[in-house]
Amino acid sequence: MKNRFLLLLIVILVVIIGILAFILGKSGKPTINESIINNTTFIKQIAELSTLEAHGTSTIKHSNMQNDGSLTDAMRRVFTQNTVNYTIPYIAKYGVDMQNKNVAINTKDSTIEVHLPQPKLLSYELQLDKMETTSQRGWFQSASDAEFAALQKKLYSDTRQTLEQNQTNLNAAKVKVQTIIADYYRPLGYKAIVVFDGTATWDNSGKKE
Repeated sequence: MKNRFLLLLIVILVVIIGILAFILGKSGKPTINESIINNTTFIKQIAELSTLEAHGTSTIKHSNMQNDGSLTDAMRRVFTQNTVNYTIPYIAKYGVDMQNKNVAINTKDSTIEVHLPQPKLLSYELQLDKMETTSQRGWFQSASDAEFAALQKKLYSDTRQTLEQNQTNLNAAKVKVQTIIADYYRPLGYKAIVVFDGTATWDNSGKKE
């Protein structure tokens, strides 16, 4: 609820700046308040709120079957087979972590360069209430809470590691941050370029320059 309110506040402020820029433009050469351009606190809030939400499913399978066609495997299939497959949806959020970080803003002519930390995976949640399970068990096998807990822990760890390195989501997070910051400066007549920790810059279209 708080995030929605702050995003609404950002939109309202951008509209107000646009109206002021239009009025000043009609009355002559605009005089833009430097505190608006170099408002690092506000840019920091924009960056923090520009999170990207990604949805997907995590799957893990455990089986004690060899599937080698042996008699032992056939006996195991009847009496002690323990094959289970868990599919759990997840929600991952990517963005810029501004905790204990400063924003650097450089202005040159009509271009503003904003320096931010690299986006990263901020949070990752398994939706256990939407889990789907398929299993095949022999006569002497039953579900085990300990087994499920171990598989869930491994699933969480493996999927998190994959998501932390997901360049598609990380790049999409960069584009979202860049777009919102560009929208903030555009009514002032400035082109905004975001630099993430000294890597390639991102222009108003969200493309690498």
